[in-house]
Amino acid sequence: MKRFWCFLLIVLFLYGCSSETKITEETGRIKIQKGGYDLTAAGAGIVDASYMIVGWTKTIGLPCYQDASVACIPLTIADSLRNEYGDFMRCDNPGAREAKQEVIIIDIILSSPVQKSVLMKARSFQKNNLNPVIHLSGRELRVDEASYHGISVSMDNQPANTVLADNVELVQENYSF
Repeated sequence: MKRFWCFLLIVLFLYGCSSETKITEETGRIKIQKGGYDLTAAGAGIVDASYMIVGWTKTIGLPCYQDASVACIPLTIADSLRNEYGDFMRCDNPGAREAKQEVIIIDIILSSPVQKSVLMKARSFQKNNLNPVIHLSGRELRVDEASYHGISVSMDNQPANTVLADNVELVQENYSF
């Protein structure tokens, strides 16, 4: 009997920590449930752009609501920097300082788990000191309310843009300088 209760508790814990994403929309509000998080957001615009990834951020502590959090430079800006400075990712390049100022953080929430493999592939390239280029299509979100297992979480100091991505494509394994 004791084993049954232990088994039941483990199943309930794993179910409660599920990373399955549930997305619903009603009256202009987008509700996302993922990994114990409940988010309420409004669409803040359409995203259809490419980005050069320069790093992945890590969240310490609680599980994340996002599928990825990437430090990146919009491809249009990366192309402009490359045209002016060449390989601006080298520390001794005069464009490196300007490039650092152009880095943005994007929290990516996938609308479908099918896209997860694309993010994993891009991350593996970045771990090998490459700068992959991804293309995101979806909606930018303004998160108004968030809770983790019913406990309110403040999103006021959120440095990232949040994107609900309908499509993620790996455009290049490594940005060409």
